[in-house]
Amino acid sequence: MLKRWILLLALGADFTFVGRAPMYGVSVLGKKRGNHTFTMLKRQLQQVMEQVDCEQVQDLPNYLINK
Repeated sequence: MLKRWILLLALGADFTFVGRAPMYGVSVLGKKRGNHTFTMLKRQLQQVMEQVDCEQVQDLPNYLINK
């Protein structure tokens, strides 16, 4: 399932919130876990971009399929 924040970027958003994940990561294990959470989010974005062969985030709208 495509993460909503990645979809919003693909729709042309300049900014999006990533939800509660970073807050939960920091609350569980402090700063180190918060950094790990952002690393995971970056990895998700990178994987989606690789799957559609997109090199830059700002190019994501060009890869969106409109029905």
